[in-house]
Amino acid sequence: MSDIPQSDVSRPSALPTAKLLSRSSQPTIDQNSAEYLEAIEEEWNKKVDVEVEILVDDEAQIANRRDIELRNAQNDKEESKKKVAALLDELLKPQHQDNPADQNAMRQ
Repeated sequence: MSDIPQSDVSRPSALPTAKLLSRSSQPTIDQNSAEYLEAIEEEWNKKVDVEVEILVDDEAQIANRRDIELRNAQNDKEESKKKVAALLDELLKPQHQDNPADQNAMRQ
């Protein structure tokens, strides 16, 4: 038996064919060119409408999430301000405010 010579040259072979689109790529005899193009345009418009709707819904979700996070950040900010104000009041008020005798002694 003789071996088939090995080379980099491509050899023709039968490739399987596939029909990628369910609709025919050629207009049917019943349709004229304008009707065919309108049908394709309508199909694409439906696809675009679906994609736009998805994008709008996603944008609305992002905006709602942003609003919630902003509200939480503002609430945290207000709570922090109250805590800081309470700590500053505690640190800055006189130590012996309860005993007037001690205050008089400190003044003299």
